[in-house]
Amino acid sequence: METMLLLAGLAVAIGIAMTAWLVSRSRRAAVALSFAGLRERDFESAVTEAFRAQGYEPIKVSRGEPMAKVGELVLRRERVTYVVDYRHRHAGKVGIDAVQALQRAMAARGATGGFMLAGGRFSRQATAFAGSCGIRLIDGAALKAMLGHAKAP
Repeated sequence: METMLLLAGLAVAIGIAMTAWLVSRSRRAAVALSFAGLRERDFESAVTEAFRAQGYEPIKVSRGEPMAKVGELVLRRERVTYVVDYRHRHAGKVGIDAVQALQRAMAARGATGGFMLAGGRFSRQATAFAGSCGIRLIDGAALKAMLGHAKAP
């Protein structure tokens, strides 16, 4: 009898854990998909406004500097230049290669800091690397909150 109760309890615990994992996974997917409906230009405008609300000013890349790529925004705040990479807004998980590419873009523009935006999450390697080189990672949930605050009156 005790064995049956123990097995039943174990089955319930496993069921609860599986349900929590599935709910968490579906929430992450929903955040990534929430950006899918926006056109590139609308998404860029929303990101630009969100950074403006935080005191950053978008700057145009001058002729002497390397051109900003599609999916990249250059900002300035208090005489400091930042590069924002938002090409991974549809990605489920962004790896270290993308963060290293942002670091190279920062070096090419003489930027001190950078922001990597993603619709999903970042790998552990990407997170560790970003922490060592002045790059702030903004995952899907944080990005959604950031854009939501920018739209709020």
